[in-house]
Amino acid sequence: MSAFAIPAYQPDLFCDRPTLNTIKEIIKQVQSGSPHCPIVIQAGRGSGKTWLCLHLQRSELQGKEKITPLLIGLQQPVNLQAEKNEWFLSNEAAQELSQTPEKAATVEILLNDLLGKFAQDLGVWVGEQPTLGERSAWVINALQRTPDTTWVILVDSAFESDWALLDGLEKRLLAPVVTLPNVLILITGRGKPYPWQSPYLRTQIQMLSLDPLKEDEAKEQIEKFLNKGGIRIVKRSVFKQSQGHPLANILLAQDAKINDVIEELLAIIPEEQERQQIREFLEALCPLDSFVEGHLKPMLKAYYEYRQRPEDAQRYERLGRSELRQQVLDRMIAHSLVHWQDGGYQMDPYLLAYLRLYLSSEENHPMLEALRQAAQSVYVNWAKQFPKGSNDERYYLEQAQKFAQANQ
Repeated sequence: MSAFAIPAYQPDLFCDRPTLNTIKEIIKQVQSGSPHCPIVIQAGRGSGKTWLCLHLQRSELQGKEKITPLLIGLQQPVNLQAEKNEWFLSNEAAQELSQTPEKAATVEILLNDLLGKFAQDLGVWVGEQPTLGERSAWVINALQRTPDTTWVILVDSAFESDWALLDGLEKRLLAPVVTLPNVLILITGRGKPYPWQSPYLRTQIQMLSLDPLKEDEAKEQIEKFLNKGGIRIVKRSVFKQSQGHPLANILLAQDAKINDVIEELLAIIPEEQERQQIREFLEALCPLDSFVEGHLKPMLKAYYEYRQRPEDAQRYERLGRSELRQQVLDRMIAHSLVHWQDGGYQMDPYLLAYLRLYLSSEENHPMLEALRQAAQSVYVNWAKQFPKGSNDERYYLEQAQKFAQANQ
């Protein structure tokens, strides 16, 4: 949907990340027989998770002696087709799976396809018309009987994928091999981590961060795309706005506006009306660093009243707690745009920053002031529910004062 170019992965366009070096060191430890556990990278859209997996698969680990990477892409990469030892979930298949009430049959078809491709690429014989269980057993056996080979299983875009598919993938491949000494599993995703059944995938893991590009790295990325990416670069220094976010960086370098960046980050929501509705919820809540269910009504009321949509303001104000959660909060969670952390719901930090930049513009600043005023009133009202001088009253009054000062 973007009017700006988003190039497909190419090795020459990849900018080295510290996380990549950490992963390479862990692989060396696996090769030496050291104890290890699965790696998990949790980060938002456009932060470079898919490119990191592709770079490991197609560049860093490609052709390395006694190392075989297997890439499972649960989201179709831009303008790329699966190569040897790769399997991508197509956009069409993902949509079909999401709309299927009875998922078991569809999941079985997808896992048969995945394991069948890996079996073929690895030269594993699975017999005539094998069942899913037989395909699974033969691929797992291939990993078990090659202890001198280090297998690196890359599972990209996991957390935002259909849980029925993840359940099947765990049972048919990941759980049976996660404890093998010659297997390293790397899982990436955005939003709430999937609650794997195996403790070796759920709790006994190593979390790695995918930090933003530094200013010199952001400039390097733009130069690479200018020279080899085949796209029109208008601005070479956009770090102040992009804050090192790889996707935002390359969009802003093409003279995209902050609104364009927000739209691209929300492009994960395919249906336009739903996407617009979710954006309105996010705009209403973005002045808050984190929020709870009690923030929803007053912030949405202030937002829609400012936009002169009293019907919407009244509609959300009339909703009961369970209805409000279902119609607002659950929809944002379903798209992995907010998650619970440290006592409140938090947005992806980059999306939050870009929404605030958008509302800070001269045109939108009055709405931002109205939302801050609403937040201030929320905290003042909450403070009144506690005894004078109590820690709770003091905390809520401090929060109210922050929003009052922001509007000065």
